[in-house]
Amino acid sequence: RIEIGNYFHYQEISTAIKSPEITGLGSETTKNDSLEYFNVIWQINYTMFFLTILSFINIHKIKSSALGFTNLLLNYFITTIFLLVGLFILAGLGNQYLYQADYSVFKYSSYNIYIRYISYAFLATLFYATFQYIKQEFLTKTIENKYLTVVFDLSLYFSILVILSSELILWSDIFGIGEIYKLGLSILFAVYALIMIIVGIIKKKAHLRYFAIVIFAVTLLKLFVYDLSELDTISKTVVFVSVGTLLLLVSFIYTKYKGLIFDE
Repeated sequence: RIEIGNYFHYQEISTAIKSPEITGLGSETTKNDSLEYFNVIWQINYTMFFLTILSFINIHKIKSSALGFTNLLLNYFITTIFLLVGLFILAGLGNQYLYQADYSVFKYSSYNIYIRYISYAFLATLFYATFQYIKQEFLTKTIENKYLTVVFDLSLYFSILVILSSELILWSDIFGIGEIYKLGLSILFAVYALIMIIVGIIKKKAHLRYFAIVIFAVTLLKLFVYDLSELDTISKTVVFVSVGTLLLLVSFIYTKYKGLIFDE
């Protein structure tokens, strides 16, 4: 990780542009800001990769419960860091590419965009390693598999929701679609909650249905507290009709499958 930091620090210094000296003011050095972003995101990617490899080594060779639980905690910790910090940095890289004239004299390539999908691949392998962990006997003899599964499911589906939201914002910027923070995200949340309801019923996982109801509650709160402040009449109509229709679908599904749901 330190070597990654040193590499990008060297790149940042060696590519810096020094402006001509101005009498009495000296000269200014302009650095490529994207290299700072790449520095952080690749350290996060490396950490996810390292923990994935460590997971498989412990699962297949060491089989230590102490290392296993420590590894799981670190897996969830770096996932949280990626969702809070990594996605923010990836958004910054995307903005640099889309609005190059607003940033600096440096030219930004499409690598600023597709680096996010490399990070998603690292995150996906980390989740796969975590999924393999929660099935191991040397862990389940201490904590039952059903509890480990609940934590894993909620982490996975919450991460997917956050990533989908990030992707929606990025591609709306690319195609120049407005009001995405209000209209678009609210509809995305409601559709995702409906899917979670269906998945929770099919897989007979009550925690996924509860998670979906929380998403619906957050969506409705967002609608009344945030969305209605600036949306025009047509946009308000679209978002209310869309979310209302989805809520009716949820009500219909709960009624239709209430025997299966409440028989649990």
